[in-house]
Amino acid sequence: MSRSSALTPLIRQVYASSAVLAFVATFAPLFSSYESVESYETMSLWNATSEVGGDNAVLGLVLMLILVCCLFAGAAREDRSLGLAVAIIAVAVFGLLMLVTKPGSGTPEPSLGAGGSILLGLTILLVATAVGDLVDQIVPGARRTPQP
Repeated sequence: MSRSSALTPLIRQVYASSAVLAFVATFAPLFSSYESVESYETMSLWNATSEVGGDNAVLGLVLMLILVCCLFAGAAREDRSLGLAVAIIAVAVFGLLMLVTKPGSGTPEPSLGAGGSILLGLTILLVATAVGDLVDQIVPGARRTPQP
């Protein structure tokens, strides 16, 4: 059974562009702080993994890489899958919680830098898109298959 609708091309485009943007954002500064010399100002998610106590950064990086893989899979598939949309929601919500709570960032908590802001906005967009994808697949009246 093909789970394709009129929204499929749009959802695939959002997933593909979000995957590229999410990967690029991991190289941008995650936090910005002016409190100390050893701040996160120029530290990307990749750099933070090598710092002392970088376990949270490793978890965040693994989450982002899983999210990017799920997004590329969602963009490459002709027909959409419920499991993939649920996986995107789960990983994006977990990443969103990590960005909001900033585990291991110390006190005072730094504000989000360019990369953190991009990832925060992107995860919100992805949760909304994946929920729309689920609704489009599950609710029978939501499917708008073009009539010949």
